[in-house]
Amino acid sequence: MNRKSSSSKVGFDSKILLKLIVIVLLAVAVHQMWNYLKVAREERDRENLQIIADSKAAKEKAIAEAYEKRASELAARREARGNSSSANSRSPQKVETPKESLARLRSKLKSGSRVEMPIGSVRKGDADYFLVEEPMTWPAASTFAEDHGACLTVPTSDLTWLPSDLTKDRSFWIGAARSGSDAWTLVDGTAWVPDKGIAGSGQFVSMGEGGSLSHGDETILHPFVMQWRNDGSNPGELNSQLQATNESLKGSAPVFPPGTVSLGDRHFLNVFRPVSWDEANKFAESAGGNLMVVSDVEEASQLEEITKNLRSTEKIWLGGFLKDDHWSWVTGEPWKKAKWGAGASASRNGYALITQPIGGWNGLDADDKATGFIIEWSDDAAKSSGTVAPATPGNGVDGLVAKARELVVAADQKRKDALAANIKKLKWDLDAHIRGLTKSENELWGPQAELLKECVEASRLQPQEIRDEEIEMSQYMNTLVDYHTEKQNSIDDQFIKEAGFIRDSFIVKMTEIQEQANASGQIKIVTDASKLIDGSRSLEGWVKGFGLVFKPEST
Repeated sequence: MNRKSSSSKVGFDSKILLKLIVIVLLAVAVHQMWNYLKVAREERDRENLQIIADSKAAKEKAIAEAYEKRASELAARREARGNSSSANSRSPQKVETPKESLARLRSKLKSGSRVEMPIGSVRKGDADYFLVEEPMTWPAASTFAEDHGACLTVPTSDLTWLPSDLTKDRSFWIGAARSGSDAWTLVDGTAWVPDKGIAGSGQFVSMGEGGSLSHGDETILHPFVMQWRNDGSNPGELNSQLQATNESLKGSAPVFPPGTVSLGDRHFLNVFRPVSWDEANKFAESAGGNLMVVSDVEEASQLEEITKNLRSTEKIWLGGFLKDDHWSWVTGEPWKKAKWGAGASASRNGYALITQPIGGWNGLDADDKATGFIIEWSDDAAKSSGTVAPATPGNGVDGLVAKARELVVAADQKRKDALAANIKKLKWDLDAHIRGLTKSENELWGPQAELLKECVEASRLQPQEIRDEEIEMSQYMNTLVDYHTEKQNSIDDQFIKEAGFIRDSFIVKMTEIQEQANASGQIKIVTDASKLIDGSRSLEGWVKGFGLVFKPEST
């Protein structure tokens, strides 16, 4: 074996070793690199996953926020639409109608303002005209017009334009009516002579196609045309009409208000407006008339005639009033007759007279408001003045009661005087008796006589008191007591007899008053008389009713 061979083997081994070392180092490096890469890759994967998660969360958040924003915007829009719809429902935009315009302007028009006129009104010359399409009776239409500062249109000039320009060829009321049997008058208080014939019958005038005229009664319903003067005046007011009539009464040809009914020499006007009795009376007086008086059968028939077309619910003031328990007429005419309805309330002072078309007469508190009243123009009051004095309480129920009281009180005073005389005589007789006795008898009976004199009250001997005091009396003293006791009883009996005569006469005369009152319709007097007659049935109660003693017990 040589050295060369040994050396060659060692060198191989070093190279191999070196290679192995390099391989190991490379392997370690690769392994480390691989681990590093693995860790880096895992880190990167985690980062990518986080990025993806964060991106997803951000996207979802953005979507949620966008959704919420959209939902909020939609809710706001719905709310806005709801508020707009609500506002529109509360305040609808609509065009004012002529009727609404008229109602809105009523107070201004009535005060005389003509700055703004109702929608649909037409101006011609110095006046404005307006059609009220709601049909009414002529009196109701006239009152409605006055309440709006207007009057029914006055035909003082050609009104043929109205049917074509305003009323569309419909019939409508105008401000003209009868003023009595043959005359016509306008609502402004002036007489009217129509230039053409008027068809139909009734008090009130209407206009139709082509300006034709007709008339009807207070039951007919028509539309009507109101007229306003541009200067704000309104001669068609009821006050103006009545004052114009009052002025015309001074002349030879009176002009009564439109709608006046003439029956014989009397003129009557139905006025339909709710007023108290005092207010109605003032209206009548301002017209130179009076509230209607129904003092005889003829006037009662006339009342039926002028109220025959009224509704059954109407309550109309007449010129009667109840004062001091007695029904009277405002003119002083005698109250002769009445037509009270069944169950009429007519017995309370402060009541005034109403008539009801169905139901007859009744009483109503004068401060209440009836539905209307009747004005009368006539000479009845002047004709009856000084001929028949109206009945008064002084010569009726109250007068008779006062007279009966006077007579009974006088009889009672006569009784008192007789009783006083009787006691005076008793005491005189006792004194005379005692003076005639012996001294011993005087000493025995004198004190007893003095005690006896004390048993007197209101000029009457008191037998029970004599017994209670155990007063001893001589035979003569006992005779005197018996006599004067009987005397005072006789005096009481005489008073009762006289009171009975007075009471019987009272009943007879009160019955006459009751019958007369019943015939004349003085229902309050009838009621009062009945109560007084019933209250006098018991003589004792009747006498005690005057505050007097009937008959004390004497035993």
